[in-house]
Amino acid sequence: PVVPATGRSRASATQCFTRGGVDLYSRPGIYLNGAITYDHTGAVVAEKTHNYDDIVEAIKVVEGVEGVVVLLYNGDRVLAPNTGSKEIEKIYKSLHTPCPENCGSYENMLAKVHEEAIPIHLIHFMSLEGRMKENVLRKIREFA
Repeated sequence: PVVPATGRSRASATQCFTRGGVDLYSRPGIYLNGAITYDHTGAVVAEKTHNYDDIVEAIKVVEGVEGVVVLLYNGDRVLAPNTGSKEIEKIYKSLHTPCPENCGSYENMLAKVHEEAIPIHLIHFMSLEGRMKENVLRKIREFA
């Protein structure tokens, strides 16, 4: 059987596999760069999540940096601040992947994660303007 292992979410990978008649929700798979693993029933059998303090620090890394946004992945769900929402939507549609939920701001996004105890599997630093500048990449690498 096919067992996908990808950096994408299962919902994103499904867009590719559905065309071939493969149902990823009824087979095992490893997604989000190994952060979440599902069994043949679609149940989570292993996961690695980030703690809340790391999420806050990730956002601080790019705070005030124009054209860079932090997206938070929870399984098939993606949370986004309002920052660059039209550009983010355009990018996700071009990848044929479900669009992120617009939380309105980083503050609202953090509150949602904290108050709803949403486990975050992947922190994604996304450039909305092509390649990130070297100083921004350096800050992200130091954080990681």
